[in-house]
Amino acid sequence: MTTTVINTYELDVPQNLTGVGDDLLVTQAGSLVEDNGSPGVDSTGNSESITIDGLVYSASGGLATAVSITGLDTALFVNGQVEGDTGVDVASGGAVQISVGSQGSIASVDLAGTAVLFQGSGSSTVDTLNNAGDISGQVEVEHGGNDVINNTGTISVRVPSPGSYAVN
Repeated sequence: MTTTVINTYELDVPQNLTGVGDDLLVTQAGSLVEDNGSPGVDSTGNSESITIDGLVYSASGGLATAVSITGLDTALFVNGQVEGDTGVDVASGGAVQISVGSQGSIASVDLAGTAVLFQGSGSSTVDTLNNAGDISGQVEVEHGGNDVINNTGTISVRVPSPGSYAVN
């Protein structure tokens, strides 16, 4: 079990949480910025706790995820900003809980991108999204069945205007 606190600006220094019960705090003064396609936070361990009061950003031509969660029973608290081509990608189906506070936001920087993706591992997912802040982009649930989305904030999806993208 490791606790990590980010209190400064970090460029291309991804945070990899691999142990059971690891904790990460990005303070209001802290920023994790990735411009090389890596996740800003890569959570692979179980029962981890991630609190974002500052900024986690990752973008690279539509392929980068700001926060990637593949472990089970992990909690993500967003009181700051999470921004990426995909904001948060949950690849496990094991009781991941995302809470966006009233001052928090999760956004896709891709015009019609995904802010939150619960993709599971091929079986029905059991994840929770509690949003009291702002989510900008799609919220996608793949292999859903037991997911819960509680929204008292704003979820907005941007749609490209005609002529602003190529159709083949």
